[in-house]
Amino acid sequence: MNGAGIRQWAHDGIYYYGVPVCIWPGKPSIPRIASDGAGGAIITWGDDRIYQNFDIYAQHMNAAGVPQSTAAGVALCTAVNNQYSPVIASDGARGAFVTWKDYRSGTTSDIYVQRVDAAGVPQGTADGVPVCTALNDQVGPMIIPDGKGGAIVTWQDFRNPSGDIFAQRVNATGAPQWTADGVAICTAIYDQSSPAIATDDAGGAIVTWYDFRSATSNDIYAQNIRADGALGGDIVPVLVSLISADAYADHVSLQWYTHELSSVVILRATPGEAWVEIARAAPDGTGKISFTDYSVTPGARYGYRLASAASVDGASYGETWVEVPQASGFALKGLRPNPSVRGLTVQFSLADAVPARLEVLDIGGRSILARDLSGLGAGNHTIDLAEGRVMPPGVYLVRLVQGSRSLTARGVVIR
Repeated sequence: MNGAGIRQWAHDGIYYYGVPVCIWPGKPSIPRIASDGAGGAIITWGDDRIYQNFDIYAQHMNAAGVPQSTAAGVALCTAVNNQYSPVIASDGARGAFVTWKDYRSGTTSDIYVQRVDAAGVPQGTADGVPVCTALNDQVGPMIIPDGKGGAIVTWQDFRNPSGDIFAQRVNATGAPQWTADGVAICTAIYDQSSPAIATDDAGGAIVTWYDFRSATSNDIYAQNIRADGALGGDIVPVLVSLISADAYADHVSLQWYTHELSSVVILRATPGEAWVEIARAAPDGTGKISFTDYSVTPGARYGYRLASAASVDGASYGETWVEVPQASGFALKGLRPNPSVRGLTVQFSLADAVPARLEVLDIGGRSILARDLSGLGAGNHTIDLAEGRVMPPGVYLVRLVQGSRSLTARGVVIR
């Protein structure tokens, strides 16, 4: 498709648009695609054409939609047993790197990689280069170019009792450049899974994943790995996400999830002013940092940033800006947190003592819970509408009514 949405390649006049990437009996499956940097693309897929075992194939299509390999594609790996789940990344030279989950050992799955050049010819070792053949299974590989002719691969790794996150850098021939079988990105307790990866524009990468170390829910963590395989450079690991920033007339409440920080400095700034230290904090053992700033001015805008406790002037770990309301009024902040895990805790503000009411509606508009708010008075309030009960997962509407005024907010409850 060109920029105007017009199909550019073949049409048989009757049934289909598009050009065949692979014509061969069998079950080509789960294609993945990467740009060749010249208007064409390289496609990879799983293919069971040989003895009903899945192998890895690829095809280079030029900008005119003409296959540059044979009509059946080129084999990247036809090793014994099955090879699954190929993913692909451009190599910056009109070719690509492909990585996959490989069962050639006959007992467990490993991670392999192969580079294919612009002519569709596999480079380096036949059937791919082993990225990780450690004990037990390695699954779910993801890959990006490293910007220097190679690539970085990350995966979920079960060499330890639970799933961890590992990564490996390979050069232009696919040869590993870091520690044998990869560098540990995260080996926290319980499972870490489903890694995703992006370049850090310095030859390294930022890896993020689902993390179950809390033993109650999946959280999101991330880590930077440098071009030399060291974690986080000369600073402590990165801030992952600001999970809430609630502004009230008298204070700002902030919470972060961080990756195994021993202690941090919390910096604050207003527009046009330098960042200044206002607090030091340490995680509670789960990686969670909470902080409330009570010295704010209603109507002002503040920025918050985490920095290394060892170097306040060092690199920062993400930031957020918060507008502080002028005064308490009629406001509905909705579920906190949102999504909520099984509960219905609602935050809201009342401007005066006029009787008010909170309702919870299902997505069909039916009222399922209600609370009379008489006697609360003006100010900010937090109420557990479920009163400790477990709520079924789903999307809910929360309605705040006071006199002739009403506000509605949407919330999600998860398991």
